[in-house]
Amino acid sequence: MPCPNRLALAALAVGLAADASAAVEGPDMLQFVNPLIGTVNGGRSPLSRRTSHVFPGASLPFGMAKAVADVNTELQGGYASDSGDITGFSHMHDSGTGGGASLGNFPLFAQTGCPGDVLDNCLFTKTLRASQRINDTVRASPGYFALSLNTSVHAEMTVSNRTALYRFTFPSTRARAPPTCRSAR
Repeated sequence: MPCPNRLALAALAVGLAADASAAVEGPDMLQFVNPLIGTVNGGRSPLSRRTSHVFPGASLPFGMAKAVADVNTELQGGYASDSGDITGFSHMHDSGTGGGASLGNFPLFAQTGCPGDVLDNCLFTKTLRASQRINDTVRASPGYFALSLNTSVHAEMTVSNRTALYRFTFPSTRARAPPTCRSAR
């Protein structure tokens, strides 16, 4: 005859397993997360003079890689939902002060073609290569960030704990040079 304590433990285990499966069937709470909150005007609240420098890009809890588009108006969190131009895509940021792309963080920048189909004719400095985003194309969710540029390049990024993964989709290049993606100088 089984021990009453073992029966109680087995019943408890079955109950916990049933409870855990019920939790999985519930609503996906990540659908309510909006990483772009706090990115307008550098995260500056109209009620405060402080800025939050919120990082809205792709990241994981305790992950090292944090990928996002860099803009020329937000030098801390990397991205701001304002009229700033995109100057590159980099993968080392922090929320709050001190997370700007610098000190060995080399951003990627995708270009659709270079004048004369010569790679040395591409625009490499931040001020020359800066492109405008198409505002209605910005997508941010936990672990994912994407946007389209006025150059018809669509950029998507996600991360693992130590690696940023980028996917650049280029426009049709039937009569043009192959697209280039180089690290910025």
